[in-house]
Amino acid sequence: MILSNITKKVEMKACKNKILFRIVKHYYTPIVIREIECANVCKNDCVLYIGGGPCPVSALLTHEFTGAKITVLDNDKTCVCCSKKLINKKGLSDKIDVIYSDAETFDPSGYDVIHVASQIVPKDKVFESVWKSADDGCVILTRVSRSSILKPVLLKKIKDETNKFKKVKHGLLKYVHSTAICVKL
Repeated sequence: MILSNITKKVEMKACKNKILFRIVKHYYTPIVIREIECANVCKNDCVLYIGGGPCPVSALLTHEFTGAKITVLDNDKTCVCCSKKLINKKGLSDKIDVIYSDAETFDPSGYDVIHVASQIVPKDKVFESVWKSADDGCVILTRVSRSSILKPVLLKKIKDETNKFKKVKHGLLKYVHSTAICVKL
């Protein structure tokens, strides 16, 4: 929870500060590139980012590298407002939509790729809700931080329900340890 608050504060400042935005973007670029490659995200995909925060850099990078249509979902009105301002400022409001909603009640059907942020709370319930409601064939990703790994019970459930599961590890100096990627069958 402490890191979540720090991340939110840094991202709030990054929305308004070009240098800090570039630093945040530089940090996430290799992670997003690996996720795009492993999940086979392409221009024709509709991608849902759950928990975009005030500065949805991963969503912006995914669009930049693939041209995919992106929807960012967040249940914090301040984050949604900041995200919309940033996306408008970048001239991408027709490519990236930002929605204020709770992930547990939002219908994720129709999306080809769903990315669940690592700092979503309660992550297991959100992931479970997404898993139940997502279309068959949907690729679901979630980042796993070094300090808080995905609950083993949930991870086992995902592995049991799909034979298309992989865990992509990121660099040693990254707080984001890995990304769990699975396909709902």
